[in-house]
Amino acid sequence: MKICGNLVDVLKNEIYPAEITYSKNITSIKRSDKKYRNWILPGLIDSHIHIESTMLTPAGFSKAVLPHGTVATVSDPHEIANVSGIKGIEYMIKNTPTGIKIYYTAPSCVPATSFETSGSMIDSKKIENLMKKKKIIALGEVMNYPAVINREKGIMDKIKSAKKYKKKIDGHAPMVSGNNLKKYVSAGITTEHESVSYKEGLEKIKTGVKLMIRNGSSEKNMPELIKLADKYSDDCFFVSDDRSAEDLIKGHMDSHLREAVKLGLSPLKAVKCCTINPAKHYGIDTGIIQTGKRADFVVVNNLKDFKVIEVYINGKKSAEQGRCLIKTKKEKFPLCIKTNNLSRKDFIIKSYGEKAKVRLIEVIPNQIITKESFGEVRVKNNEVIADRKNKICFIAVVNRYKKSKPSLALVKNFYVNGAVASSISHDSHNIVAVGNNACDIIKAVKKVMKNGGLAFAKGKKVFSVPLEIAGLMTNSDIKTLSKKIKQINFLVKKSGCTLSRPFMQLSFLCLLVIPNLKISDRGLFDSKNFKFTELFHKL
Repeated sequence: MKICGNLVDVLKNEIYPAEITYSKNITSIKRSDKKYRNWILPGLIDSHIHIESTMLTPAGFSKAVLPHGTVATVSDPHEIANVSGIKGIEYMIKNTPTGIKIYYTAPSCVPATSFETSGSMIDSKKIENLMKKKKIIALGEVMNYPAVINREKGIMDKIKSAKKYKKKIDGHAPMVSGNNLKKYVSAGITTEHESVSYKEGLEKIKTGVKLMIRNGSSEKNMPELIKLADKYSDDCFFVSDDRSAEDLIKGHMDSHLREAVKLGLSPLKAVKCCTINPAKHYGIDTGIIQTGKRADFVVVNNLKDFKVIEVYINGKKSAEQGRCLIKTKKEKFPLCIKTNNLSRKDFIIKSYGEKAKVRLIEVIPNQIITKESFGEVRVKNNEVIADRKNKICFIAVVNRYKKSKPSLALVKNFYVNGAVASSISHDSHNIVAVGNNACDIIKAVKKVMKNGGLAFAKGKKVFSVPLEIAGLMTNSDIKTLSKKIKQINFLVKKSGCTLSRPFMQLSFLCLLVIPNLKISDRGLFDSKNFKFTELFHKL
């Protein structure tokens, strides 16, 4: 078989007309003197993504991304592993269809911290067993960077296992710099995806790690880091980390390319960041168009729009004009949510007097970091009340694994007239809710307990998006899922919420490893000093 077009040759760092002959592998590449209107790229790779963030199963995810030119991913099943451990990882591998090259990492931090309740624990012995699997190609992002810096035995044993099996070790070190960064990287860390500024990214590249430039749904770091991809084009990857279904339906790695070129990066360097660079790093058999290599390539209309026309994997056409051509299957998996008999009083914050001085989780729109701020809230009948003017609401976290009382706090810049709740809350995925009154909060929480997923409650009305797979994913296709998410987001925004991605923002308010103030099922947490803190505060 033969395909012709303008070849983006990431090995020779040039673009030229070519004729490629292939079967399962590429048999020859010949330069041509003809003019072509299409461009041929190597198969695109997302080298760091949590499939669960799309709310799609691996099968549904594959059908969604193949038409966008993605032929391979390095996926961290950290989310489902926190819910159901090894069984969850095995489900992900089993549900991955043939015809796409989805590789997995072994989640290094399950639970992510000792300050929250998760559904499982993956110790160093389990990591050792995972490292033996062919589909596991790296140790997943090592989020507990203080443990690495302090050379704690538990995490160092996991790193040791990765080295033993010659597998890469992914990093996660937001705002870590100086000697602490050097010590963290010297343990064996090879990548880093949490950089948010040029200065931070540059320092991390200079320590020797590969810089993952993230362009997800809520974390968009490409504008700040793109100049590093120009200057250090062999040391940068483009990644999604977390990408919602609403964004995924519009594009995946093709959208990363569009954005990078729009920001001024050359098309050739942009393509390298999601093909040859991650392929070489992880030893993935794709991402390069070369004689003898697998016949994985993507045909696009031009090097500006990157509209995908056809996708080939192992010489077989896998997607065409927006249609996925591979077969997928559904796999059953439990919901993994324990019901809890809660009442309105469980969601009331008690205080005395007319006002209370409190510590607030201050949301920064479109960022996963938060601020710690302080303020006053009114008290009525010994109950703290929400403040619409200052956009202050209640936040509650309910343990989904065993019966217990919810932890309560206050959040700023996340106002909802009613309540939202979700069984997606990083990293342990307990049920998190935000609302302006206890009655609506409990209704939204109970809906999530029953079906998993997302819920919005206001008065007698409750709207939900069920996620029947571990409370994280659904067997629905991306179009159906996106429509439901669009509906629920519309209702939430209509209720007064000004955040562009309310449920994604909600999911990160429990992410204890990201500064500055977060909340777990055990209480309000100071992520900067890594300890619990008090809601009420003396100014």
